[in-house]
Amino acid sequence: LLAGAPAGMAVLAHRENFNAHGFDVLTLYQPMPSVRGEPASWQIVPAFDAQGEHLTLAASGGADCLLRDFRLLQPVGRSGATLIIAERALGDSYASPAPVTFRFYRLRRNDAGEVGRPGLYFEFDHEQTSAQPHCDVGEAFGHELGLKDYRRK
Repeated sequence: LLAGAPAGMAVLAHRENFNAHGFDVLTLYQPMPSVRGEPASWQIVPAFDAQGEHLTLAASGGADCLLRDFRLLQPVGRSGATLIIAERALGDSYASPAPVTFRFYRLRRNDAGEVGRPGLYFEFDHEQTSAQPHCDVGEAFGHELGLKDYRRK
């Protein structure tokens, strides 16, 4: 996540429901120095917005369409990762197209040691609504932002 720092780690796991509503969960980690002078240890990298702190990100939906998903963008050779979460309302069903809201988060360092914030975190920056309604937010990422699905090769 940070250029010039030890490599961070993204863990993407699947939560099976044995129906059409299994989902993926993402957690992000970065080795960070301890405030007590101890060696660096793995620290979780959360996201903060008006609803609070989110330690995990989950993609969710059904067999028809994905209602919530995310993309983590890392500029080559630079710090400043961007997290984008896309979400649309359920509406009448999982297959009902609706506008998609994209929420953009910027990677921040807490070098000043601000109480209540970790050493590294994503902070809400802005949001935008899709120009067209979409059934699947993964398709919206592609059509609206030009970002591919991380599950497809």
